[in-house]
Amino acid sequence: YVWGSGDSLEFGPDYIYGFQGMPITGGTILNSVLVDYQGNVSSWTEDKKMLGDLVITSAIDEETGACCYQENCESHCSVMSEAQCITYFGSSFFPNTTCDDVACPPPPDDIGACCYQDATGWFDCIETDPWTCEKLQGIYYPGIPCICINDCVQTTPTGACCFLDVDSGYMICVEMTQTDCSNKPASSYAGDYTNCADAYCCKPIGACCVTDQCVLVDYEQCMAGNGFYFGDGFVCDFIECEYCQEDLNQDGVVNIDDLLLLISAWGACP
Repeated sequence: YVWGSGDSLEFGPDYIYGFQGMPITGGTILNSVLVDYQGNVSSWTEDKKMLGDLVITSAIDEETGACCYQENCESHCSVMSEAQCITYFGSSFFPNTTCDDVACPPPPDDIGACCYQDATGWFDCIETDPWTCEKLQGIYYPGIPCICINDCVQTTPTGACCFLDVDSGYMICVEMTQTDCSNKPASSYAGDYTNCADAYCCKPIGACCVTDQCVLVDYEQCMAGNGFYFGDGFVCDFIECEYCQEDLNQDGVVNIDDLLLLISAWGACP
C-alpha cells in the first residue's frame, strides 16, 4: 500500500476534502491504480482529476509467502499475501517462502463441515468447529468444506465396538452403530464418533465356570465369582462345567482346603 494525504479526492461529482492516511492501492508511489499522477503533484490536469496536492506518507510492501489451502475439494499451494491466504478454507500461511520450500500440512481438523437438522427438519451444512457441531447433534467432517459434502443427510453415528469374535474366540474392535454393537456377543460400545485407532482396549475374556454355569467374562470377574477360568479366547460352546458341590474352592478336588473353608464359615448364617 501507498499512504498519502491530499487536498481533495473526486469520485464523479462528489469530493472528499482534506483526506489523510488513505491507502492508495497498487503500483508504486509515482504510479498507482488510484493516483497515476505522472509525477506531477501540483495540478489537476495530469492527475485524472482525482487528487490535488499530494503528500506521500509512506510506501509499505505487503509481505507474501506460500499459502496452502483447499479449493474445489483439492489441496493447492500459491504465493500470496497473508490477507489473501486466510480467505481460503483450511489455509496455512508461510511468510517469505515459496511453495517449493514448504510441505503443505493436511487441513486443520478444528474446522470442518457439519451436517445437521435444523428446527424445520431440513438438513443443512455449516463450516464450524467440532464442539459447535456436537451441540447441533450433527455429523462432523474435519478439514472438509461443505462444498465437498455431496449428500448432507443425517446418518446414525458410529463408534468403536468391542465384541467377541466367535470364530477366533478373541475380542476384536470394529467401528459400527451402537445398535449393531448391542447385537454382537459380549459387546461394549465406546461412544459415538470414537474409533478403534483411539487405543480403545478390548479386554480379553474367556469361558468361566461358576458352579454349573459357564459365562464369558474376563479373568478378574471370574475370580471374583469364585469361578474356574479356562483362559482367554475360550468360549462356552466347548466347555462343560462339572460341578461338585463339595468342592468349595472349585479346584477340581475335595480336600483339606475345602474343609478349612467350611470351618471358616462355621456358625449362624448371617
